[in-house]
Amino acid sequence: MISAVRWLPRGAAKSNPERFEMSPAELAMLKKANELNTETQEELKADRMQELNARDEMSDSDSESNDNDNAEEDDEFMKSLKLEKYDDEDEHSILTGASELSIAGTNMEVRDDGTDQYLELPEVNDDDSEDDEDIVIKATDNICLVGRTDDEQSTLEVYVYEDDDCTLYVHHDFPLPAFPLALEYIGSGSTQAEDNQRHNFVAVGTFQPQIEIWNLDVMDVLEPNFVCGGRDDPNPETVAKFKKYKKKKKKIPKKMKEAALLGEFKEDSHTDAVMCLGWHNAHPERLVSGSADHTVKTWDWSQGRCTSTLTPHGDKIQSLAIHPTEASMVLTGSYDRTVGMLDLRNQGQNMVKFQVDSDVEKVVWNPNSQQHCLVSCESGSLHCFDVRKADKPVFTIQAHEKAASCLAFNRHVPNLLATGSLDHTVKLWDLSDGSAKCVLSKNLDIGAIFSLDFNDPQSPFLIAAGGSKGHVAVFDTLLNRGMRQNYKQYIKKNTDHYDLDTELTKMSLDDDDDNASSDDQQ
Repeated sequence: MISAVRWLPRGAAKSNPERFEMSPAELAMLKKANELNTETQEELKADRMQELNARDEMSDSDSESNDNDNAEEDDEFMKSLKLEKYDDEDEHSILTGASELSIAGTNMEVRDDGTDQYLELPEVNDDDSEDDEDIVIKATDNICLVGRTDDEQSTLEVYVYEDDDCTLYVHHDFPLPAFPLALEYIGSGSTQAEDNQRHNFVAVGTFQPQIEIWNLDVMDVLEPNFVCGGRDDPNPETVAKFKKYKKKKKKIPKKMKEAALLGEFKEDSHTDAVMCLGWHNAHPERLVSGSADHTVKTWDWSQGRCTSTLTPHGDKIQSLAIHPTEASMVLTGSYDRTVGMLDLRNQGQNMVKFQVDSDVEKVVWNPNSQQHCLVSCESGSLHCFDVRKADKPVFTIQAHEKAASCLAFNRHVPNLLATGSLDHTVKLWDLSDGSAKCVLSKNLDIGAIFSLDFNDPQSPFLIAAGGSKGHVAVFDTLLNRGMRQNYKQYIKKNTDHYDLDTELTKMSLDDDDDNASSDDQQ
């Protein structure tokens, strides 16, 4: 499953990422941490087995029928594995527009040199130019960050997409502690910054209560550079008390058990999943987070220190967005069916609130009309609000049949909005006349859409999307005739490198897709 995608500014990544090497002391620490984690997992597993055994004792009279049912389930499970086809080759690709792009259908990939990326890589020989070329990131490469979860294993993957031959592949990745919910790029503010001033980080929010900050220019690293919030190591006194309760078979309070197995929460930490993140280069030291614990927090991320905590809603904070120019103004969207506009300078006092028809999925500011914000909801509806008038929306439309899970404004083509939905479609909307007109609808064949993002100024019509099937789709929207007609002035202005005639000669247009743009006009 792909739960989050995010393009990086082109040229932000180092051309030659460093390789991290662990010292003996760090290896020993990692081994100890793994042992402690194994003990915790065994403890939790034992508790689960006790629950299951208790259920079995209550249903002894039905044990024979249950055994038969379990045997049938086991047979069905073994059939579902299709072991007889285990060695068959399984390659997956999809058509996005008119170009066929390779899609990473699994995070277990074999490199060109025949090695598995999850095994220890051979030592890099400085004289081996071929190995060097595999690592080098060109200034013209498009870099996309992807949050993936497969078989309970979560990773942050760094993809490279090459325009010339439309190839998409994983360059390197990072292990994550839990299902990724939010990715927020933290850059140096300028891709031309001096080496001692530049940084290329990403903040990651997961189902865990901490925020991890990873350096994207370092490969083979196992731990984040910075952590905001989370838990301390278990306190020996709490562990001893927990074991004493357990030995005497007393009922163990839930908080005590969590503290003994996982550790106490750090001071000012979130206490539940971190669902959304925001960063603005006007305040490069500040990171904003929203959580399922109903709070919005600001952090000095390089110090891992919480600087303020607000509770603007009565339910989970699903989404937030920082104003494009007023970095202290923050939109928040919640499961309480409201959207709030906070001013961080006055600790969110006199917050403006907007009511919507269902749980909020995503909030964004319109970068071309900065008094307007867009809100997508679980019902599939799309709302536009003028923040100066909280009484009613500027417009409301039914954008999708199911939850409109993601929104993204094109930052370089005015009033072009993309929406993604659990109905498997991505739609593009023109907001130039004060309403929303659908100019393109596309099923990307990646299942329910959970996240999407527009690329940088060099390729502003390129969209990356991730979905429930575990594939990443890169969709070149200019391969649609309606898009080329509607935005031809921006094609010339922003995509000088894009030789449209050559591209269309190389790739056959999908007539059905061209017709879709007119059929979907609203």
